[in-house]
Amino acid sequence: ARTPLTTPNRFTETTQAGIRLATGTDDGPVSATQTLGGGLSKKDIWLDHAWLSYQFGDWLKVTGGRFANPYWSTETLFSNDLAFDGLAFNFNQAPGQGDWSWFATLGLTPLEYSSDDFPSRSQVKAESDDKWLNGLQLGAAWKLNDDNQLRAALAYYQFRDISGFVSE
Repeated sequence: ARTPLTTPNRFTETTQAGIRLATGTDDGPVSATQTLGGGLSKKDIWLDHAWLSYQFGDWLKVTGGRFANPYWSTETLFSNDLAFDGLAFNFNQAPGQGDWSWFATLGLTPLEYSSDDFPSRSQVKAESDDKWLNGLQLGAAWKLNDDNQLRAALAYYQFRDISGFVSE
């Protein structure tokens, strides 16, 4: 199972970084579950998270690297333990006079990258076929009392250069 190596480390008031290792039987994008046993064989260790973030005032946080899901979610779209690679911009407007607050997340996630120099030993190159997940989420929270709040969000996810098909 995934085990944090360290908790996020705050370098300054505005800069944080984190690294997390995981053990498991494969390098899939979600849960790295380690099977015990195996005849005393060595176990795999994966770099699960490695990120750096910078906080611009109270309203904008930019994170880059491999990090936890940046979107507010009810786990209906993305697995709880899915790690994202790329950049995430989190905007937050703290409550002022009233009990309302606003938030937004912009995520830029490369899913697959193909080099512009492929194949490297040929004069004829293949066209780059990069695949991306770009997401924008807008939301609001209403503080009902000290213990309860109501939160809602709308999101648009663009899977660029990815085509799907209907399952049989």
